[in-house]
Amino acid sequence: MKSANSFGTLIVEKNSEIKIELDKKATFITVIQLNEDGKVEEVPLNGNVLTVPAEEGYYVYEVVGKWKNGETTLVFDIDVN
Repeated sequence: MKSANSFGTLIVEKNSEIKIELDKKATFITVIQLNEDGKVEEVPLNGNVLTVPAEEGYYVYEVVGKWKNGETTLVFDIDVN
């Protein structure tokens, strides 16, 4: 297993799309966004696709996938240019 420090920040363009793929189809996926100002909000997915903000900045995302027998939490960060 790799630690979070071994992954780099994703550099993306404004309004880019990121597809959220989990090994097995989750029954429910929630995505929470944290921006540089500390604002936390749940963001909608469209067919497991996340549209990144139109505003430049650094964002952290928490993805929670839930199945009948458990759940997982993944975290990644992006820099929107």
